[in-house]
Amino acid sequence: MAKRKFRCMRCLKEFSTWNGLAGHSRQHTAKPALVEIKLLQQGKRPELNKVGQEFKGKNRIIVS
Repeated sequence: MAKRKFRCMRCLKEFSTWNGLAGHSRQHTAKPALVEIKLLQQGKRPELNKVGQEFKGKNRIIVS
């Protein structure tokens, strides 16, 4: 029986176990989120919202 490989779709790195891939996958999502939170803490506002329209600031984000 052939050993199954699990591949990260973002960076195409291969892992021998599902848990290895899951741990690696968390690294991809953690870094951008931390950068965005730090920018919000500094008072920076995005120009566009997630769907590409102008950011109007209707939804308030509280960063403590």
